Amino acid sequence: MGISIHYSGRIDDKQKLPQLIEDVQEIASVHGWKTTVYEKEFREITSTNLVQNQSEKRLKHDGKLYGIDFTPTGSEPVSIWFLCNRQMSSIMQLACWGNYENDSKDADCRNYTVETEEWDEHGKKTSISEVLTMDEAEYERMLYMCSTKTQFAGPDAHELIIGVLRYVSKTYLADFTITDEGQYWETGDKKILIETFKRYGFLIESFGSLLKNEQRLPDEDVESFIKRIASEMKRKKG
Repeated sequence: MGISIHYSGRIDDKQKLPQLIEDVQEIASVHGWKTTVYEKEFREITSTNLVQNQSEKRLKHDGKLYGIDFTPTGSEPVSIWFLCNRQMSSIMQLACWGNYENDSKDADCRNYTVETEEWDEHGKKTSISEVLTMDEAEYERMLYMCSTKTQFAGPDAHELIIGVLRYVSKTYLADFTITDEGQYWETGDKKILIETFKRYGFLIESFGSLLKNEQRLPDEDVESFIKRIASEMKRKKG
């Protein structure tokens, strides 16, 4: 729970990476943000880097990240990192979704269970479980999707982050897509952004209050207790 930004894209020209890094460093320096720089130049592409996949040649990543991130106070790091195939990614995405070839040999790595739970007014729980299998396309979608939570950074920092992403995407990126839970990317309306932060803040405070005041049911484990509270909040909100 908390306002986040989700985005993906690719750098349109690998030769632009050093200038992109320099621009972001200058912006971060003005605002006093911490930055982390990884590789500054893409490696040379050779024929051994290319693999055949569904009749299309694509560059297989080498496990390295190229680019920079910046961290406004209270925010998670904002990744402007790329794999050697020029697609945006991050440390977390690479660690979780960067090894499909090995994971695909183990069915347990490719399967995951989605559980939906609801409680009635008497505290009786109904559970529905569904086992889903992730194929290579889904692995890649997750690998190339960056996210950062800005909930605790506040609306001013969120506005600045969106501004940096807007500049970088227009100047250096292609096929850029973004989902802004603060709605500022789409609207440019600071009032909506502030109201969204207020609403999320209220929900987080309410969730904490419910956790503090609600009693666990007999034989109810902690995970089920938290899920029940979340379900109750969702029902009240709806």
